[in-house]
Amino acid sequence: MTMATWSDGVAAILPRADYIGLTDASGLVAAGKWERVQEIVGGALQRTEYFPERFYVDSFPSRAQLERIGNELK
Repeated sequence: MTMATWSDGVAAILPRADYIGLTDASGLVAAGKWERVQEIVGGALQRTEYFPERFYVDSFPSRAQLERIGNELK
């Protein structure tokens, strides 16, 4: 299993992974399969031209989106 970490307040280029863990200053706030997170956050994961596949993020999901993602790692 692979996981990318998406941190609140940090612009990043994420590798495509099986799961995305979403963190803020308190720690892990949500974690979900890549496809589910991508479906919920819409265009926040912006595809880049890098190879292997990478996605640029410069914002963090809303509290409602985080709740919808939940924690699939439990």
